[in-house]
Amino acid sequence: MASERTGYLWAREGTAWQHRYFTVAAGWLFASVADEESILYKVNLEHSHTESLPITKNSGRRYSFTLHAPNSKKILTLACDNKEDFEGWIQALITNRMSENTYNSVGSEEPDPVTPAGQSGFAKWLEVVSFWYEQ
Repeated sequence: MASERTGYLWAREGTAWQHRYFTVAAGWLFASVADEESILYKVNLEHSHTESLPITKNSGRRYSFTLHAPNSKKILTLACDNKEDFEGWIQALITNRMSENTYNSVGSEEPDPVTPAGQSGFAKWLEVVSFWYEQ
């Protein structure tokens, strides 16, 4: 079952980071400048996958990741302010995919691109990412 999530994330737009309000629900990610404002863009999450980024690649933003969304022809670079938000957003993005046959999806036979081979599931991926960020 897909879960909804709303709140602020940092979005890399060109070379600058912008504080944007995001909503993830029913297989879509919506972005706006603030809550209750018109939508700047929307991203279809079907067949999407996420990838965490090392701190050296993202201008000092510790909890950052890319969202690859081929159906929307977008690759977004997003960042959270803390570990709890990072984990919550990743989980919401993963569970809001519409297709069962996607990267990082529960029940997929294919290995996740960000999960070490032979280790399955979001929990293990999160354990690896958390360990990496604590270094």
